[in-house]
Amino acid sequence: MNNSNISPSTAQTGKFSLSKPCYAVVREFETLKYFIQKNQIVADAPSEEGLIIDYFPVVNGKTQLDRQATVTTPHIQVDLIKTASGQSKLSTLSATGGIVYVDQDKQFEGSSLFYDAGKSLVTVKGDQLRPCSYNGAFAGSIEWDLKTDSIKTDVAGPAILQLK
Repeated sequence: MNNSNISPSTAQTGKFSLSKPCYAVVREFETLKYFIQKNQIVADAPSEEGLIIDYFPVVNGKTQLDRQATVTTPHIQVDLIKTASGQSKLSTLSATGGIVYVDQDKQFEGSSLFYDAGKSLVTVKGDQLRPCSYNGAFAGSIEWDLKTDSIKTDVAGPAILQLK
């Protein structure tokens, strides 16, 4: 996805937002399908190692390679909506089958991730096979508000928690 030329949002948001100018690259997938009637994209990886989504923000016309975020997952579903100008805009993104998210400040893992673009909210949940963790600490779930760049989590057990 290349939305590097969109007008920056007037709302203040945290470091990560697909509503801001950015590049998002999906790689290592086996199938990628676009369902025109549903305005939906579904991608699957050939193995549990997963497909990889790399996110690079664009600030003042320059790609910020040092602020890369990476998500690894075996399955994603992206729901798009049409804007008044006829463009497609991300509505939601679901990643299932296990996820790993890494950027320069945070790392989390879980069984599923849900991104609601309208609310600017990322929710990560765990299960018995893939427990949820945030920066190495086990957590029941993670809620990341991208507008404020704040994380809510309930630490589920003893661990070393690294905060910046």
